[in-house]
Amino acid sequence: MRITQSTLLTLVSVILVALLFNAAESAPAFPTDVPIPSAFVKKITVAPKQLALDGHQIEKRRNHQNHEKPQKKNDRNKLTSTKKTSKSSSSSGTFKGKGTWYHTGMGSCGIKSNDKQLIIALNARQMAKESPENPNNNPLCGRKIRVRNLKNGREVTATVQDTCPGCPDGDSLDLSPAAFKKIAALDQGKIEIEWSWV
Repeated sequence: MRITQSTLLTLVSVILVALLFNAAESAPAFPTDVPIPSAFVKKITVAPKQLALDGHQIEKRRNHQNHEKPQKKNDRNKLTSTKKTSKSSSSSGTFKGKGTWYHTGMGSCGIKSNDKQLIIALNARQMAKESPENPNNNPLCGRKIRVRNLKNGREVTATVQDTCPGCPDGDSLDLSPAAFKKIAALDQGKIEIEWSWV
């Protein structure tokens, strides 16, 4: 019996189709059907700082960064107080803490802002005290805060439009670049501040 080239190609094609069909039938229908060896299963943990407190994002807020300069050796021994200067609620009184800056964007108040606006991200502890289920309806959103640089006395008034989950200490604020530049140079990164509601 003589096998022509076209017969051979047809035979090879039929064999390949049969092999592919059998492979497709034996493949798992869902990824969960594939057994995973226990050696490859690792315990997954999520650090608290990876979760945004306002529910808008699951990963760590990328915009709130620490822009501070490295500390000198003799500065590490200095302790600064971040307690309120008066016993009051989170929405009244005078507070002391750290002032930092961040690149703005869509804030926890549901308002998109830009770096040229005078914006404040209030620390998560104080923001959470007044926060309803929907952070966009937080009564602190839109309120004005007067911030004073304790080193040079310069002041700026800005609007709360965001939450700062990574702000250092209890009564600290994260300011937009425009607001921070009114009281200090951006390369300072972190400054001692006193602030109050307007």
